[in-house]
Formats: sequence, C-alpha cells, structure tokens
Amino acid sequence: MVRRKSIPVNVGGVVIGGAAPIAVQTMTKTDTRDVKATLRQIHELKDVGCEIVRPAVPDREAAEALKEIVKEQVQAIERDLIVRGLEVTNGNVTRTAKLLKISRKSLQMKMKEFGLRGED
Repeated sequence: MVRRKSIPVNVGGVVIGGAAPIAVQTMTKTDTRDVKATLRQIHELKDVGCEIVRPAVPDREAAEALKEIVKEQVQAIERDLIVRGLEVTNGNVTRTAKLLKISRKSLQMKMKEFGLRGED
C-alpha cells in the first residue's frame, strides 16, 4: 500500500500525516451530553490503544458537555503526571515541582486538590 504525501499535524501529542505511523482513532458512540458515559467510553478506548478519540458535538448542549469532558480529562492528566513525578523522585515535592516545571506551592495545592497529601 502506498501512502499519499501529506503534511504532518500534531494532535495532542500524536502526529498524523507525513511519515508518522498510522494513528488509531475513532469517534465516541455515546451521547456527548451524557458526560459520565462519554468519559467512560474515552477511558475504555484509551485502554485498548486508541490514540485519538473524537466525540460528536451535534448541538449547543453537547458543546457545553464537551467543556466538562475536557476539564475532567485535564484533571486526570495532571493527577497522573504528579503521581508519576512523585514516584520518580521518591516523594520529594521540591524535585517533583522542578521536574514538572511548576512552583512548589502550585504542586502542593494540586496535591491537596487531588487528595495526594493530608491536611497541613
């Protein structure tokens, strides 16, 4: 199979086009207005190797729901990065903040928000 030439585009860290490997992508089958069901399906798709998930946004209500979906995904990614950073630095908050390129205070606030540390 011969691939046609195309310009590479970066979509959330996944390169599409050019000489990049073919990315696994799909659309959700849930009603995007159902935030919990859509998030569940996105996580399931990610777990089986999907690199790009495109939710359908047929109307204004679905667009509003998409804001919540994006917000929850960003929070999940932030939490995961903090946990990984703490693992790499053996729990050293200062080194984790430097690794993530955020202030120590911001990291502490995020850790508290995500329940990754006790009350001071």
